[in-house]
Amino acid sequence: MASTSVCPRCEQSPETPLHLLQDCYHSWLIWDSTNSLPEDFFQLDLDPWNKLIFEVQRIPPLTITQQASKLALETEIAFEAKATLALKTPRWVSWTLPPQDFLKLNTDGSHDDNLGNAAARGLLRDQCGHWHHGFPMNVGITTSFLAKLWGCREGLKLTISLGVQQLILEIDSLLAIQLIQSQKSKVFQLQIPPDFFSSQFRNLGISRIMAAIAVQHLAQSITCHAWSPDHSMIAFCPNNNEVHISKLMQEKWEKVHVLQKHDQIVSGIDWSAKSNQIVTVSHDRNSYVWNQEGTEWVPTLVILRLNRAALCVQWSPKENKFAVGSGAKTVCICYYEQENNWWVSKLIRKKHDSSVTSVAWHPNNIFLATTSTDGKCRVFSTFIKGVDTRESNSGTPDSKFGEQIIQLDLSFSWAFGVKWSPSGNTLAYVGHNSMIYFVDDVGPSPLAQNVVLRNLPLRDVLFVSEKMVIGVGFDCNPMVFAAGETGIWSFIRCLGERKIASSPSKQGSQFSEAFGKLYGQSKHGLSNDTVEPSGGQGVIHENCINCIMPLKEGEGTRVMRFSTSGLDGKVAIWDLENQEDLSNYL
Repeated sequence: MASTSVCPRCEQSPETPLHLLQDCYHSWLIWDSTNSLPEDFFQLDLDPWNKLIFEVQRIPPLTITQQASKLALETEIAFEAKATLALKTPRWVSWTLPPQDFLKLNTDGSHDDNLGNAAARGLLRDQCGHWHHGFPMNVGITTSFLAKLWGCREGLKLTISLGVQQLILEIDSLLAIQLIQSQKSKVFQLQIPPDFFSSQFRNLGISRIMAAIAVQHLAQSITCHAWSPDHSMIAFCPNNNEVHISKLMQEKWEKVHVLQKHDQIVSGIDWSAKSNQIVTVSHDRNSYVWNQEGTEWVPTLVILRLNRAALCVQWSPKENKFAVGSGAKTVCICYYEQENNWWVSKLIRKKHDSSVTSVAWHPNNIFLATTSTDGKCRVFSTFIKGVDTRESNSGTPDSKFGEQIIQLDLSFSWAFGVKWSPSGNTLAYVGHNSMIYFVDDVGPSPLAQNVVLRNLPLRDVLFVSEKMVIGVGFDCNPMVFAAGETGIWSFIRCLGERKIASSPSKQGSQFSEAFGKLYGQSKHGLSNDTVEPSGGQGVIHENCINCIMPLKEGEGTRVMRFSTSGLDGKVAIWDLENQEDLSNYL
């Protein structure tokens, strides 16, 4: 195939694989010379065409009608039984090793067509992942769900006969787990005694892989996203000049508003938690503050005075100003002038040597951290007379607007995703060299640490507590970093690689259930430069994760849930409440 999009032989049509093999006039001459082709050969789609060429088989036209009839019958059965059917949430997952001295039992069941012959099977593996025992069984005419339960029963009988005392049962049905844990399996005529589980196993952990995650595919690609104060609506940019607002209605996310004012890609969105205002910035060098008036969102233009694209935006903690990073090597601090009834901006100039990729406000509402493609992280004072008070500027009472507090030269590559800890004592940011940096005691004598990843670099981070950070980026999988008792930061694991505890997980809160409908979850003066293994490609996201947002409940500093979005167009909700191995860091 040529480098251009036009076929070099006929010079008439785009050079697609189907055109090259079938539609091109010169290809047609070659096929026609065989004198053994059916009449409709050149009207076939690629799949039946390949089947005819390579397997010498034809797909009968009646097959499509039969498949449609079968799907219609399945739909009718589903609607008739909708009162008893559980909402399915399929997910790609990776198998993880059981803890030491445990065995892991994986079981599943399936059936042919709607109510066909069902079968179950199971596999028992040790702590090294080696095969221990397995079993198949013919269940008979039943549903897939009942086949799963029969698989659990047969697998547990096998483990009892082997004398297994420490077992993890792993299945992909939340309803099956709930029935087993509530010991109500007798309603399905499985003949399991009420005390079967508690009496037979000393330690039995029952897990549903990735049960804390909800996923929704909202667009082909998502640039950024933000949540409404009550988390009932989400605003996101589908990689164009629009901002879409979707709302959860009747267990489905419906698009309720489209904000259209920018001329180029929207690069940043932030939704204020107190005033319910949305601020957006774009590559068109403009910013708008959106206020809801009735059922409409009304924009107000913010004069940024930029000659390059605006790249990021964030409201300050008190929401009386917001910061905009740009490709013009400047940062705009925007605030509202009551007397003139408009938004104005003050610029921090001549401090950066390249584009400002991210901004983060300190909890004191004065300090602002920035990262840049010049590889540096900086902290500035943004004190504005008449907007801020001296009490809020208690950290540095004499600092003026635009004064640089500190410059961190830790990265020798592009820097991204700066964030402050809830207390403001620790700063974290990432570099394009697959490193993440943690800085304590930001000031004249900071204490810095590095954690080096083996795989692809990160793009953004989020403090969920003082001792734990979530990083996201090109590996498509959220990574957990935590500080130990000595204050040394290290990589813990990827959230897609769930470590299962030896006791049943806690029930999720109403908040988790609501978001489940989305798919429809060195301080001692020493330098710490450690190399940590990172996880592989993600099991939820299929492309780079470029945005991570907290989902906080109340006024607490801990973040138990957060959302991620990426270039694959997916928004995922992650719940840390049931991640028992991470509870010490929360």
